[in-house]
Amino acid sequence: MKTLPDLQQIEILILIVKHGSFRQAAKALNLSPPALTVAINHLEEKLGVRLLNRSTRSLSLTAVGEEFLNNITPVVNDYRRVVDSLNYHRLTPEGVVKVNLPRIVIDLFFQDYFIAFKNACPNVTLELYATDRKVNIIESGFDAGIRYSQDVPKR
Repeated sequence: MKTLPDLQQIEILILIVKHGSFRQAAKALNLSPPALTVAINHLEEKLGVRLLNRSTRSLSLTAVGEEFLNNITPVVNDYRRVVDSLNYHRLTPEGVVKVNLPRIVIDLFFQDYFIAFKNACPNVTLELYATDRKVNIIESGFDAGIRYSQDVPKR
């Protein structure tokens, strides 16, 4: 095997077999049948084996193609599941955010924002540290800080 095949080529093979033809798989992917032929040719070339027996009227997996498909389909499904899980985490914020802020900000403003934030991001835990002394939020391990503009160091 020269190089690893592209996932897209493997997914095309899975769809061709599922639909039973290049034409139907191409329609499902909104691609041309020749584009799928090129993808399968590249896949077979990269693997160094013939996966499909094909003519203008019939399509079947070779024995090696059937073995490959049986082994690779669960791997592709696991890959999709992992990516879907990552997308969920990317789209759904979660974790702990440590915020340092003056007491007056909590007393006067933060309550309304806190409730709205918790409703929007229920999987995020806010750890609020109220202090009126100047704190270097980076050195103190905070993720964020709210300060009056005159208290923010200038560079």
